[in-house]
Amino acid sequence: MKGMARLLLVAVAVAMVASAASAGEKSKKHHQKMKKKAAERFKKMDADDSGTVSLEEFKTAHQKRLAALREKKGDDWDEEKAAKMPSAEDVFKKMDIDEDGKLTEVEMRKAHKKRMKHKHHKRKKYEKDDDDDDDDDDGDDKD
Repeated sequence: MKGMARLLLVAVAVAMVASAASAGEKSKKHHQKMKKKAAERFKKMDADDSGTVSLEEFKTAHQKRLAALREKKGDDWDEEKAAKMPSAEDVFKKMDIDEDGKLTEVEMRKAHKKRMKHKHHKRKKYEKDDDDDDDDDDGDDKD
């Protein structure tokens, strides 16, 4: 009986390790896919193939992105919310780490990573704030 329990324990451990390895491999593939997509987007923005994105190239891409979003949202497009969005110039300046007036793929990747980290943090805070079970939004779980 002890041998059977050990065998079962080993089988469970092997399954857990295999599952973790599989999840790690999926995450790695996803990361590689996203990195490839980011490189493709950068290449599209770099209209003159200089290896960097100028403010004008960035503004053009930004306008195209907004137009596509506006079309996708249709009647749900919120003009007031859109007016509060930072300008392409402001976004560009934040991304231009070395302030040389052009963006490299590395600068864009760092900015994206920072933005995703900030979004994740905001989402975690929202979820934490929303964890209480009552509906009175006072932060406690008491009714």
